[in-house]
Amino acid sequence: MNLFRPFLTLKPRTHFLSSCSRAFSSGTSQTQETPSIAGTAPPYRCYVFLHSSVSPSAFPAKLMTPFQRALQAKLLQWGGFVNWVSYMDERSGVDPTQQQHHMEDGQQQQHYSATAFTMFGERVDIPSLSIRNIDEINEDLKKRVESNSGASFVSKPDETHLFVCTHMARDCRCGETGGEFVKALREEVHRRASFEPEGPYGRFRIGEVAHVGQHQYAANLLVYPQGDWLGLLTAQDVPKTLDWIIGASMNKHVSVPGEHWRGRMGLSKSEQLDIINSQ
Repeated sequence: MNLFRPFLTLKPRTHFLSSCSRAFSSGTSQTQETPSIAGTAPPYRCYVFLHSSVSPSAFPAKLMTPFQRALQAKLLQWGGFVNWVSYMDERSGVDPTQQQHHMEDGQQQQHYSATAFTMFGERVDIPSLSIRNIDEINEDLKKRVESNSGASFVSKPDETHLFVCTHMARDCRCGETGGEFVKALREEVHRRASFEPEGPYGRFRIGEVAHVGQHQYAANLLVYPQGDWLGLLTAQDVPKTLDWIIGASMNKHVSVPGEHWRGRMGLSKSEQLDIINSQ
């Protein structure tokens, strides 16, 4: 059963043009043909999300803390990447906007927490990261990717994490459309969880993330642990998006949402296009 069939038919989409939308509009028409966005997800082998106590909607346009830079330099060597996520819950983390541009003595002692996902659908909760154990963490994650086997950190596959880019200062489309989408997403997940307390929605974790690339595809949604990236979403798309996520978690053969599917982490562009073209 294809739970996402409405997404597979390309059709004109009509958007309300805010001041942000008008700034990026190439014409006067509010209706335009939706482009194909398949194959635009980056082929990361692992994605590490450092926990932030503030929403990315409050981040400056460009944010790269000394620790983030140090960790990313190591992960990039084998296909990993680093970003920030704000769950606004017990995973509150630190305020990266208050970090200095250069590593100082106090930051040498700074501890971070993070959630990482590998291309094999594994989630890794890392309770404590610092400059002192950065090499250990890097080697652990690298081992998981290269051998597809667990190492020292705790992995729990029972949660679904939904990440929406809301990095307003980087691009207002992410801030506005992403902000509207994540608000509607939280409300719908809460509504469904209240009707089905023992159902899957109680295990959904929603986070706001910093820049993920391709602002023009806002709202961008990252679905983990399966690693699917979706784009061109609006608040009205929330119900059918959740239906597809549930369907895909129970049946890996469910068709991907063609109009909104950017791709899947760990796959090359050609591999992503093969998936969309095989439907």
